[in-house]
Amino acid sequence: MKWSPKPLGGSYVMVGKFSNPAYGRRVYSEMVAIQLHDLVQASHGASANGRQGRPAIQHSSDIRVRSQELLAFLRTNFYQSERVLEAMHHGSVKIETCFRRFLDDPDQLPAPIQARVPSIGAPRVVCDYVA
Repeated sequence: MKWSPKPLGGSYVMVGKFSNPAYGRRVYSEMVAIQLHDLVQASHGASANGRQGRPAIQHSSDIRVRSQELLAFLRTNFYQSERVLEAMHHGSVKIETCFRRFLDDPDQLPAPIQARVPSIGAPRVVCDYVA
């Protein structure tokens, strides 16, 4: 396990897999708690100071920067990871297959769903059903 060099509100972000998944949940839970605490504190301070023209709900500048760093990390290492993108592709293929199957043969749909086809059209009904 390696640690990032930048603290997030006094804690450090751990990179990699945990041998015990509960550790990962604890780290993420702590990070969320730090961000929520900061949001409440910074928002209270902004409201108390009567800032005009700026949102009253906001993070402190330090956590705002750290949150952006965390988001960039998550985008690169999780949201756009090969494993996640592969799962998303697999899911989209399954959804498209179901959509085309029901669109080609709406009789496969349950009767109450089929009854909507004449009024709004098969594509919309199938889309709603698959969703």
